[in-house]
Amino acid sequence: MYATVQASIEPVSGREYFAEQSTQADVTHRVYTRYVSGVVPKMRVKYGSRVFDILSVINTRERNVELQLMCRENIG
Repeated sequence: MYATVQASIEPVSGREYFAEQSTQADVTHRVYTRYVSGVVPKMRVKYGSRVFDILSVINTRERNVELQLMCRENIG
């Protein structure tokens, strides 16, 4: 385990999903959390019993306050 933090998670809407297919075809969820140094793609988020693969890490406004993680739910 790398870190335990509070987070919010939301599914990517159908419109956003299709709009992002050209860059990140597998994005199914967006996770927001406070900034944690060292979080990189290929890590995972565990949310209850669900697991999400991190595909992209966005440092919101480059202020080291919040991370937006673009994820794909790992089913199976």
